[in-house]
Amino acid sequence: MASWGLLVTGASFAVFRGLHWALQLLPTPGSAAQDRWKWRNICVSLVHSLLTGVWALLGLSLYPQMAVDPINGHPSWALVLVAVSVGYFLADGVDMLLNQTLGQAWELLCHHSVVVSCLSTAILSNHYVGLCVVSLLLELNSVCLHLRKLLLLSHQAPSLAFSVASWATLATLALFRLMPLGWMSLWLIRQQHQDLRRNADVHGWVGNWAIVQ
Repeated sequence: MASWGLLVTGASFAVFRGLHWALQLLPTPGSAAQDRWKWRNICVSLVHSLLTGVWALLGLSLYPQMAVDPINGHPSWALVLVAVSVGYFLADGVDMLLNQTLGQAWELLCHHSVVVSCLSTAILSNHYVGLCVVSLLLELNSVCLHLRKLLLLSHQAPSLAFSVASWATLATLALFRLMPLGWMSLWLIRQQHQDLRRNADVHGWVGNWAIVQ
């Protein structure tokens, strides 16, 4: 299972790097011409957030067992979702290293490193996949954040579209960022009487994820 997950991660990395490259061939809106790289980078991030956020929401709706047993209860496609996300974060990290100085990118690189380590735990161990899927609900809030940033780069603020994106950002912040993180915190509290070693592993995994988000 680990080798299969790593294969999907590699394929995802290649696809997202290809998307970064393909966007260089397309025209950038004139209003965003001064920061072409940032425009392209946010567009790729938007694709990832839309794909994984919707996938996670549909997956949990169709397979709620992942929320009941977030350590062991998951179908095989859930591991694919996690591997796709790892591939994106690796590709985005490479893109930042190629287009920014270390001083500009170090905060996001640290964020990506911790996220990759958390998600890779699920791929290599075939555990915690349900926790990964729940945490990827946060990407639905990121969709709105990325749209808002693109509108800002396009000098579309203030506008109706910008107002809608801003309100949607606030709504999804509560629904798909704060609620999943709150759920994971409550789940951890309920695990206090379980095996100490497993408790330590889970605390470390979710703690890392909560910090970087």
